[in-house]
Amino acid sequence: MKRVIRNIVLLVLILVGLEQGIVFLSQYSETFKAQQHIISEEHMDPAAFFYTESEHALRAEKKLRQTLK
Repeated sequence: MKRVIRNIVLLVLILVGLEQGIVFLSQYSETFKAQQHIISEEHMDPAAFFYTESEHALRAEKKLRQTLK
């Protein structure tokens, strides 16, 4: 029982750490700021980047890369 509780606590700590790392990077990294700005400016659906084989994702990725250059 102790082992299960310890594993659950460890998993929660890892998830919180990952979330905080993403928040930190999105606030202080210029690359993430630029990507967020372009995504919001172009009204892109951020979920499209997770579906890498879709036509919508390819168009969004091309537009993002061209804008960052």
